Amino acid sequence: MDKINTDVMYIGNSLSMCVRDILAGRMPIENVERIEAGTMIPNFESLQRMIQEDYFGYRFDKDLTLEVVEYLLFRGKIVQCRLLGDSKVCKEPWTKMLDWKWQDHQESSPGQKEHSDGYTARLNAKLEAQQAMIKAQETLEDMSVVEPA
Repeated sequence: MDKINTDVMYIGNSLSMCVRDILAGRMPIENVERIEAGTMIPNFESLQRMIQEDYFGYRFDKDLTLEVVEYLLFRGKIVQCRLLGDSKVCKEPWTKMLDWKWQDHQESSPGQKEHSDGYTARLNAKLEAQQAMIKAQETLEDMSVVEPA
């Protein structure tokens, strides 16, 4: 990896390699614009499991690894391309923002909206089913059984 210019923002190409570089001090976290990840982490429990099972293959502290990933994830700096039905554009582990072309990304991601909407629809269906079950349970609890006189 070339020497990092701390005056420039970078786009990373792999969640595991990028987090490793951050933990090892090779990439300052404040210079990460975003990471294009090939992961499909749907929820926090899956993320915790990946870290506990050494998916990242680090010799670093697991709590610190989780903290770094959470920091990036909750600031919108991790783009999970596979969850969006997209493909990664960056080929190098780290690309300077100045060298990255947005039009290349736009041309390479025609399915992003379609796949994203599909995921949203599935999630909404699950939420609606859960809400219907809760409503049915409340209705049953509200009904009192009247003993015949």
